[in-house]
Amino acid sequence: MRNWLFSCFFILSCAFVGLKGLQAQSIPVSADEIAALTKQYDTAAYMVMSGARHYSNFPEDKPVKLGRLATLPLIYTTYRLLDRGELDIDQPIMDMLPQYDLEDINFITVTVRHLLAETGGFAVPPWLTVEGQKKLIGRNIELNKHHDPLPYVKRLRSSGEMTHQDVIGWFLLAQILEKVSGKDILNLIDNEVAKPLGLPTGTFYTLPPSADNNGLGATPPFLAPIMALETSTDGLAALMQALTNNEQFDGKSYLSQRARISLVRDQTWHLHPMGPGRTLGLATSWHDGRRLLSINQLNCINAQGLAPYQLVYFPTADLVVVSKTPCDAGAENLFLNAIAKRFIPPKSQKDIRAKAAALRLPNKLGGLYIKDTAPSAWLALRLDALKSDVINLRQTPEDLFVENSGIIEAHFKKITNLAYETPTGEKLYISEAYGGGNLYYRGEYYRYIGLLGDKDILITPVVWLLALLFSGSIYAFSKRDKSWRRMGQFCALGPILFSVGVALELTYWPEIWLAGDGYWAVTAWRITWNIGLMMVLSVVMFTLSFARSNNMPSGYYLLPASVHVTLLAGTATAIILISVAWGIAGTFFPG
Repeated sequence: MRNWLFSCFFILSCAFVGLKGLQAQSIPVSADEIAALTKQYDTAAYMVMSGARHYSNFPEDKPVKLGRLATLPLIYTTYRLLDRGELDIDQPIMDMLPQYDLEDINFITVTVRHLLAETGGFAVPPWLTVEGQKKLIGRNIELNKHHDPLPYVKRLRSSGEMTHQDVIGWFLLAQILEKVSGKDILNLIDNEVAKPLGLPTGTFYTLPPSADNNGLGATPPFLAPIMALETSTDGLAALMQALTNNEQFDGKSYLSQRARISLVRDQTWHLHPMGPGRTLGLATSWHDGRRLLSINQLNCINAQGLAPYQLVYFPTADLVVVSKTPCDAGAENLFLNAIAKRFIPPKSQKDIRAKAAALRLPNKLGGLYIKDTAPSAWLALRLDALKSDVINLRQTPEDLFVENSGIIEAHFKKITNLAYETPTGEKLYISEAYGGGNLYYRGEYYRYIGLLGDKDILITPVVWLLALLFSGSIYAFSKRDKSWRRMGQFCALGPILFSVGVALELTYWPEIWLAGDGYWAVTAWRITWNIGLMMVLSVVMFTLSFARSNNMPSGYYLLPASVHVTLLAGTATAIILISVAWGIAGTFFPG
């Protein structure tokens, strides 16, 4: 009997300790110390929440544009519906949103779990990336007049493969929440966030779209709850406090213990045990022995008027910080670092290092990797990435080098399996998955691309190849026979049709497809380039038929004609292979 009572006491004690681990003791924070740090690091806007106390320099009479932090009300709402059994986290989203063509035999099915982890694999709209905005600024694309979300829902990779800041994934999650609840998303946020946290109705709201925002137009109306949500300073403080104490205004638990564990403790995806990862809702990482959870802004050059704020939660200290995001993805937030070092003691990473040491090493490590933080469906951005966002990883027995355009950019030493560090403390992590196919470097995710990342193969020679193929148009005037004249016609028309179609795609795809009603226009120019590619392919067929039937010029013309025709066949083959590598061969429809 005594042993039985002791066992019960031990189990209950362990359970109590586990629950307390999720509700850490808050670290005493002084308002004077916070103010001194903000002055030292010139922090324009901040809010620090320690337990139930918060310190802020946000003007109380002005609204707070949440930007990426608008995902937090969606996360809370999703968990509350999950807690009540109104939503299944592993249900395929295509069952709930049949209006979108989400079925793809090449990809793993997307579920609510993937949307929360931002691993759904959806394309990022081009105006939400620095590179896209540089191309589109000044075009007066009126996004506020575009009400159809269908063109934006495009999957580029399998779910669960890689995380990125997925605006479209959050939009789909909002639509799912509306469908299962029968309420629009703002009313749902009122019921599931504002009301339980003691805030008045309408604390979270969106303004009517305008035609401002640096000439790119306003946020598309259907994305407003994801990108243009606003609140008061009290609303922001309540969102932060729900992370620290998980309490409603009446003292009851806001989220269930299971939901709390999924949100702040359990990783559902990680690139490396010591590197970045995801819970179901927040990004996870380690900073000098301190575990943190975060919501980061997509970028600083933001035409949509999103405030460049990031939220960082230190669960061991029950401390939440909202502050401005550095514009450089790899730059350190000095204010945040100062708070971490001042108030949060580091923890041992012995267990994590042990997990890393057990990782399997790929047979070969190195090669070309391309930045994949914001995957794009726009061909122009994909080609630009090949020009400027490719790094070469080169490994020696003792060292790892990162090269950019042939110049060594960083020199790393191995810490443990697939984890490396420079003498200055900069780190690089490589995934065990996909044979080292993904890595994290200077705040950005990269994926292995191999020879397909060499711009000297895929981009530089294209104009010369098209010009060389066009030289075959001289045979259109041949007096030899009809087949030679037909090949000459294809050598002329093929490159022209291909070039026109690709030029239209590179230039007008965003405004015609995403911000207009140009389904058939996009389809027309894609048909154009594919007809051009078929003509280019026919050139190869013609040259083979000439060789087999001995239908070649004789005498002095034999050698130059043979060399030229061989070059035409090789050039046509190269153009076909490049178009396949670009992902445009056989692509007819924009959806």
